Amino acid sequence: GVAATPTPDRQQMLIKGAKSRMAEIKGTPVEHGDNWLNVKEKMKHSGWKWNVPAPLINGIPIGGNDFVWLLPSGKRPKEGGKLGIDFLQDEMAARQFAVDHFNWSGEFKGIDEEDQSQEPRSSKSGRRRG
Repeated sequence: GVAATPTPDRQQMLIKGAKSRMAEIKGTPVEHGDNWLNVKEKMKHSGWKWNVPAPLINGIPIGGNDFVWLLPSGKRPKEGGKLGIDFLQDEMAARQFAVDHFNWSGEFKGIDEEDQSQEPRSSKSGRRRG
């Protein structure tokens, strides 16, 4: 018979689906420099849902109070959806998805790439003694 476990093909299919849905939204798809609220809004418009309560393990929601993020064509946990394929467990995973698949720069606080590239090491090194 048909294997019940989803193959990587299913994952690729869902990712492809999410990308093509994003490309078709009204307005501009996710852009490299968007802030997270923008990206989140665009994901919502392209069919992502995250009002699905996190799946429970021994009565404890995975990812604390986070909701799971359901891909546009993903199955909900109770419909047999698989974590990391049909849905993502938290907002960090959703941000990572946007970085990996929507060419988003990622809004990770405290990382200022421009400064790092101009000045690989701090000019205020510990050598100066008063």
